[in-house]
Amino acid sequence: EGINGLFLNYSLSGYDSSKTDSSGLFLGIDTGLNIGSWQLRHSGSWNQTSSLGNSSNEWNSLRTYVQKTLIPIKSNLLLGDGFTSNEIFDSFG
Repeated sequence: EGINGLFLNYSLSGYDSSKTDSSGLFLGIDTGLNIGSWQLRHSGSWNQTSSLGNSSNEWNSLRTYVQKTLIPIKSNLLLGDGFTSNEIFDSFG
């Protein structure tokens, strides 16, 4: 079943240009929670841009799902937003 735990991975980057009077900031996160044989996962991103006095903020939820391994039938149960594997065909959400 694994170890109960919580994790957070992030990536932060940004830029500032005085020539074009623009700036931007990007934050990507991957979070997870494991409780017994259940796994909760979330991936998202936040993007902030500013150009010539105009500013925008946008949050994108890329995927959120709960997963459980079903050992007796050699399968995984996945509920929520996920993607198929690309072992045979292209992956799709």
